[in-house]
Amino acid sequence: MEYNSISEINNSTKKGRNASIELLRIISMAMVLVLHTLGWSGALKYLEGVNFWVYWFIEAISYGAVDLFIIISSYYIVESRFKAKSVFRIAIGGVWLYSVVFSIVYLLISNVTSSKMEILKLLFPFYTKKYWFVNSYVLFYVLSPFLNKLINRINKKQHTALVIILFAVFCIRTTFSLQSWTQDTSGGMGILLFIPLYAISTWLKKFYQKDDKPFKYVLIFFSCSILLVLSKKVLMLIGIGSDYATKLYSYTSFVVVIQAFALFLAFLNMKPIIGKIGEFINIVAKHCFSVYIIHFAMLNVLFTDILHVDRYINNVLTGVPAVLIAVIIVYVFCTIVDIGKTYVTGKIAKCIANIKPVRLYNKLMNKWEEAVN
Repeated sequence: MEYNSISEINNSTKKGRNASIELLRIISMAMVLVLHTLGWSGALKYLEGVNFWVYWFIEAISYGAVDLFIIISSYYIVESRFKAKSVFRIAIGGVWLYSVVFSIVYLLISNVTSSKMEILKLLFPFYTKKYWFVNSYVLFYVLSPFLNKLINRINKKQHTALVIILFAVFCIRTTFSLQSWTQDTSGGMGILLFIPLYAISTWLKKFYQKDDKPFKYVLIFFSCSILLVLSKKVLMLIGIGSDYATKLYSYTSFVVVIQAFALFLAFLNMKPIIGKIGEFINIVAKHCFSVYIIHFAMLNVLFTDILHVDRYINNVLTGVPAVLIAVIIVYVFCTIVDIGKTYVTGKIAKCIANIKPVRLYNKLMNKWEEAVN
């Protein structure tokens, strides 16, 4: 079985894919687009009035997007078989190809003179950490068979203790300490973000019993979102600078982590989505990671020079629809592009399947899998 995306890697279990969770995967990627639209359009520059409350609340309800993606991946990856080919399929067929093509589009649109560093980032996105999340995710996936062996050998009491320790060190301490005082000086933008989320997600996979009551988790989610907005306003009112006032707006913030898990549990306890709708959701979810790669390559110009969201943010009555429309346009465009790329590369893969370098590559990948699975 071939895997064309991270969502397929995560869900390669005998039970198949849960369309409700795949819907959440799609939503989480849309939330990433919302965050980038708000940030690059200048919507978050407003620190007073209606614009502040509206834009920063939208920012708040979207902020758990990255955590959600890691949570979903961790929840499934603990029972998945490691596929070595997937590492290079993501790195080459996804990241490198899209980085080159759409970075060139960005350079053409922006009319900027390409520096040596920009060319390096274009050609070597992994080496230059152009996509921090992809770098961290691929490393996490490579380590996953070893992490899974460890996590599946501890009992509930040990696993619970591990969750408490990691949550205290990487979430609570990070929230209340200066970034330079914490173990994770990346501010959650690195592999260390994955560790506590993986521990909690795998605990849920092993020990959590669904109660089919999603509403209470939705309530927790929105309560955390409101708390994020209020925290920023209160910290600003007592004289803390606007940058530090966003301390709770962090991927490792205990509020954001709780918020993300609350939304995950809400969807986990939903009634299963079956039939044609469920099938459609599963198809779209296969391509959501490529949405991130494609749009990120053009981030500097996408929401300004191309979609012009910045022209509408002065008034929330025009700004909010502009943000939502931009997110829909980008998501649909990137999905269509990835569907086309997947079809073409699939045809090419079949044509070259029997040539000697490909056979050698397959042999090496099989040996890697045998060594770790």
